[in-house]
Amino acid sequence: MKKSFAILFFIGCSIVIHAQQYYPFIEEGKTWAELNVFQHPIPNAPILYSTRTFKFEGDTTFEGNSWKKLFVTTNDPEFESWQQEFCFYREQDRKVYRYSDPMTGEEMIYDFSLSLGDSIYIVDGQPFDYWIHVVEVDSIAINGNMRKRIHFDDPAEVWIEGLGSTYMPFDPIYGQFTIGGGLFSLLCVHDNSGLVYQDPAYNTCFVDTTITAVSGADLPEYQVRVFSNAANREIVTIITDAPGVFNQYQLYDMGGKLIRDGKFNGNEISISTEGLNPGIYVLRLKGEKAVISRKMEVGR
Repeated sequence: MKKSFAILFFIGCSIVIHAQQYYPFIEEGKTWAELNVFQHPIPNAPILYSTRTFKFEGDTTFEGNSWKKLFVTTNDPEFESWQQEFCFYREQDRKVYRYSDPMTGEEMIYDFSLSLGDSIYIVDGQPFDYWIHVVEVDSIAINGNMRKRIHFDDPAEVWIEGLGSTYMPFDPIYGQFTIGGGLFSLLCVHDNSGLVYQDPAYNTCFVDTTITAVSGADLPEYQVRVFSNAANREIVTIITDAPGVFNQYQLYDMGGKLIRDGKFNGNEISISTEGLNPGIYVLRLKGEKAVISRKMEVGR
């Protein structure tokens, strides 16, 4: 259920600690990568890592305001398989508004002008309405520039100016109650200058992995790189940073048909694409501890 916010200003003594420059949330050319780590509540269930990437692109006008269109992909964004979401966003006076339902109209999802002591009223239908409170306001250095950071109590949510929630940037606060489960976190943010934020626990901005046989304390994050051979376009080289983890590769077309398979030894293998039609394929590496999928492009 979508929750709506009501802001009560100036409760107690408000203290603001942040840079004077404001960094807007809504900007074209910016992308947000959101990670979800999910495990079914049964013994020894696989742990599923998946990534959604968001961006704003294009404008539309209704109800007297200009709104940005939101696009999302669950694939590696390098392949640009973006789909438009049925919601629109605008920003005014350090507040971010979303419009997704003509019955409820626009709703405010961020207020970056909040100070220590301010509260947000979450409307979820009686008797489940409740308050959450700003318990700390500080600053964080992003690429050498200080940005305002807002901390809440319950749920424990953190907002960073220009980046949004470090939990779910497009579902702040109530995203923590999303039906379906999973642990969400902000993985990366890029803007027109490049990478501006990355979760320090990961070395990549796209994770699509299944961990099948490791304990929660030993969860690795595997990196797989796919290179086209400049000298021979019919050879693709696969390199991982986890030698010995994977022992088999499979290549599928987008219809799910198995095209190639074979053994994967060490951390590098070259795969022939001779006879394959140009397009996008799914490469799957398999081992006893993990299964990982990546998109692979075969050129002309």
